Amino acid sequence: MIKKLILLASFVTVNAYAQTVPSSCTGAAPANASIFGQTWHMQMSDNGINFLMAIQVTQNNVSLTNTCSLPDGTSLSVSTSAPAIVTANQVQILQDTQNETDSGSYSCTATLSAGAFTYSFSGNCLEMNSNGQIGYLTP
Repeated sequence: MIKKLILLASFVTVNAYAQTVPSSCTGAAPANASIFGQTWHMQMSDNGINFLMAIQVTQNNVSLTNTCSLPDGTSLSVSTSAPAIVTANQVQILQDTQNETDSGSYSCTATLSAGAFTYSFSGNCLEMNSNGQIGYLTP
């Protein structure tokens, strides 16, 4: 069984993996930058497994889809969502939620945990900050 990816409200620190700042995340943010109306992505790898997280935020909900690309060339995808309160610079996830999919030998998990993070924009990216841990999501 592979190591499961758990995405927390502080999902910028997914299992303490280090993230390199994407080159598109430098410079001034576009004047019309918004957390809404986009799917935001973060990619990570661990032991030959690639994880692609896709996040969508509305005024009252956060949705997460996690796609796990496995060493054997197959992929598993799982989604979850949670109610949220979104302000001009903060997202508060109101309840824990988790879904998991399993192929027998492998499993892939998407988890949102109740909590809050602040956000801003850096270049074309969404910069998320949870307790000083910063992560960058690309559109």
